[in-house]
Amino acid sequence: MRGLELGADDYIVKPFSHLELLARVKAVLRRSGLVATEGAEPFSSGDLRIDFAQRKMSLHDKEVKLTPIEYQLLYHLARSADQFVSSSTLVYKIWGEDYPGAAESLKVHMRHLREKIEEDPANPKLILTEHGKGYRLAKS
Repeated sequence: MRGLELGADDYIVKPFSHLELLARVKAVLRRSGLVATEGAEPFSSGDLRIDFAQRKMSLHDKEVKLTPIEYQLLYHLARSADQFVSSSTLVYKIWGEDYPGAAESLKVHMRHLREKIEEDPANPKLILTEHGKGYRLAKS
């Protein structure tokens, strides 16, 4: 869990088979192609700006460094701004099928993303949660 909290995308427990390793590598490669950002219009909500073409996010005109997973989460939420995106949809888009621990990983990465972009992460104004429904990026 510590590795995931620090930004790791995946982990594998020893001993593991070469088939599991190959499946995980293929999953990472498959996921890396999920975010097609060419031609995507920039997104803004208040002081939050996302430049999809350059894969950069800024808040209050200062660039904020995101992990690849945090960027993908923000991308998918921004592409559906003001609409709830289910947790299962986010898990599938980020980690693919059959990823053990994906639901918990989603919560960890979402918490880290909120810590980077929310003034008060405990009372979010940008990334909203509706339990049983999913997450929504508020567009102002």
